[in-house]
Amino acid sequence: MNFFPYLPLSLLLVAVVALGLGFQRARRFGRAGLLAWARQVVLLAPWPLYLGLWLLGYFPNVLLLLGLLLLSTWGYVWLGRQLQRTEPTASQEPQPPSLPAIPPEDVKQMQGIFGIETFYATETRLQEGGIVFRGNLRGEPNVVHGRLTAALKARCGDRYDLFLTEGPDGRPTVVILPRNPKLRERSPLQLGLAGVLAVVSGIAVFGLGDRLGAPLELTAGTVGIVVARELALRWQARRYQVLLTPPFLLPSSQIGSFGAFARVKTPLPSRKALFDLAIAPAITSIVLSLLVLGVGLRLTALGQGTLELPPQIFQNSVVVGLLARGVWGKALQVDLLAVHPWVLVGWLGLVISALHLMPAGQLDGGRIVHAIYGRRTAGWTTLLTLLALGVAVTFTPIALYWGGLILILLRDRERPMLEELSELDGDREALGIAALFWMLLTLVPLSPLVAERLGIG
Repeated sequence: MNFFPYLPLSLLLVAVVALGLGFQRARRFGRAGLLAWARQVVLLAPWPLYLGLWLLGYFPNVLLLLGLLLLSTWGYVWLGRQLQRTEPTASQEPQPPSLPAIPPEDVKQMQGIFGIETFYATETRLQEGGIVFRGNLRGEPNVVHGRLTAALKARCGDRYDLFLTEGPDGRPTVVILPRNPKLRERSPLQLGLAGVLAVVSGIAVFGLGDRLGAPLELTAGTVGIVVARELALRWQARRYQVLLTPPFLLPSSQIGSFGAFARVKTPLPSRKALFDLAIAPAITSIVLSLLVLGVGLRLTALGQGTLELPPQIFQNSVVVGLLARGVWGKALQVDLLAVHPWVLVGWLGLVISALHLMPAGQLDGGRIVHAIYGRRTAGWTTLLTLLALGVAVTFTPIALYWGGLILILLRDRERPMLEELSELDGDREALGIAALFWMLLTLVPLSPLVAERLGIG
C-alpha cells in the first residue's frame, strides 16, 4: 500500500490544526502571545502553501519552496526581535488577578533554602504557576542543585520540582514549579495513536518486502532494529527515572518505516541524561545495522544473493558504498548484482539511525546538540536542518516527509532540565560529534567522480 499520495493532505491538516490550537492559547497572553504565535505561523507557512498547491494539482518548482523558506526565516528572526522588545514592557502592564499556584507559606519556606554557600538569591519573582529566583551561584552546579533540592524537599515535601538553569540574561536562575501529576498519566488518545501507527508501519514494512520479493527477511529485520532502538531508549529512561510517551512509529512508503519517536513527559535530571537518552538508541541501531549489513555483504560475496539490484544504488551513501567496495571489490562493476536481503535490512537500519541523528528538535541529533552546546545552539541547528531539507526536496521526497515531521511535531527543544548548567564531559562530547559526523557519512552520497574511481556502478 502506497501512503505517499496522502502525505501532503495529512501534513496540511496537522499544520492547520496546530496553528488553530496555538492561536487559542496565544490570545490569553496578549500581544506577546500573539507575536509568539505569529512566529510559529511564519515558520510553518511555506509547507502548507507548498503542499496546498500540490493538492490543487500544481507542482511548482522547488525554487519556490526555497524562496518561501528563506522568507519565513527572515520573518521568524524579525518577529523574534519584536517579541524581545515587547516582553520587558509587558511585565510593566497591569495583569489580571489570578490565584497563586504556590501558597504564601510555601514561598517563605522556599526563600529559606538559599545561602551564601549555595545560591545567593538577589531577585525573587512570582510567575504563573511557579516562582523564579535570580542570583549568584556559589559552587558546582550539580552539587548546588542537589543541596537545594534536598533543602526544598525537607521544607515542602515532594510537591515541587527545582530547576537550576540559565536565564535569558545568562545569569544562573532557580525556578520552582509544582509537580504536575497528570504528566505521569497515560493518555488513551496517545495509546490509540501509537497503536494505529504501529499497524500502518507494519503494513508498510511488509509491503516493501513483498515488492522486493523478501517480505519475511525485510519485515523481521527492520522491525528488529526499530525494537532494539526503542529498548535502548527505554533502558536509559528507566536508568534516569524519566517517563516517556508511548513510541509513535513513523510509516514510510519508501523504506517501510522511519523508526519511532517518543516525547519526554517528566523533567530530565541533567544534560548528561539528555545526551544518554539520545545516544543509546543511536549507537544500538548503528551497531546492529552494521552487523546485519556486514553479514549480508559476506553472504552476497558467497553467492547467496537473491535480490537483483543495480550497483549504482550503492553510490547513495558514503558508508555503505565504501563497505560494499571493500567486501565485493570489482563485483560492483556489473549491470545487475544479486544481493542478500540482509544488505538492505542493514542499510535501512543505518538510514533510520542517520535520519534520527539530524540535529533538529527532539530527534536524537537535536538532543545531542542541546546536551553539548545548549538550548540556543539547538534552536539554530533545527532551523538550519529545515533549510537543508528544503534544498534536499529536489533530490528525494523523503526530505519533504522529514521536513514536515520536524516542523509540525518535533521542532520544539526539550523542556528545561532540573540542572542545566553542568557541561558534558569530554568523552561524551567527542562521541556526540562522532555520531553527527556518522549521520553525514550515511546520508550524503558519493560524488560521481569518487564512485567512478572506486568502481562502484
